[in-house]
Amino acid sequence: FPHNVKIVSYEDLVERSSEITKEMFEFVGLKFSQETKKFLTLSQTTHSDHTRAVFKNKEVKDKWKSYLDAEIIEAIKQELTGTDLEVFLYK
Repeated sequence: FPHNVKIVSYEDLVERSSEITKEMFEFVGLKFSQETKKFLTLSQTTHSDHTRAVFKNKEVKDKWKSYLDAEIIEAIKQELTGTDLEVFLYK
């Protein structure tokens, strides 16, 4: 899988959007343009409360954790423990 899939944590993408997006573009063979960089900057300096909006400030990056049911969190932990994806479990 390491050559076909790039795993990125949402938090890393939010905190280091230009760097991580550039890595993702390179991974799939796309050019990272100035327009892309401008869009990323705008998307993090403008905020929309719409649930599907991409224009969000960085403060909302952990908000989803409070909406996930405890049983689902536990099921995910059990499923990922002992696998390569275990590093993505939230403490």
